Amino acid sequence: MRTLFITLLSLLLLSSVASHAQTPLSCNDSIDQAIKEGDLKTLSDFFDDRVKLSLPGTEGYHSNQQASILLSKFFQEYPPTDFTISNIGTARGNTSYCICEYTSNTTIFRTYYLYEIRNGECILIQIMFNKR
Repeated sequence: MRTLFITLLSLLLLSSVASHAQTPLSCNDSIDQAIKEGDLKTLSDFFDDRVKLSLPGTEGYHSNQQASILLSKFFQEYPPTDFTISNIGTARGNTSYCICEYTSNTTIFRTYYLYEIRNGECILIQIMFNKR
């Protein structure tokens, strides 16, 4: 009886952990929605410690706090009016990417982001907004 109880408890705990693990599709959905809404809070929750960022006027590696400040300014200057996904794929291993088109009024940006899944969590390692 005790062995059965321990086995069932172990299975319950494992299924609970697995249900919280992110998949590439759920990562894309969450990140896409955050960009589409200009939701910096949600987007920055995915940032790695250092993020490769490309925005009009700035490009390079930034701490997650610096990246948040720069993206906040970007979303204020270019609030989203439309967002469409062009391509989703896998780069290597647990790394995936998404190529999108971000529109703010009459300005269109080709947008690219790269993330990986580490320990079941989505980690955004690169994001680019390049004017077309």
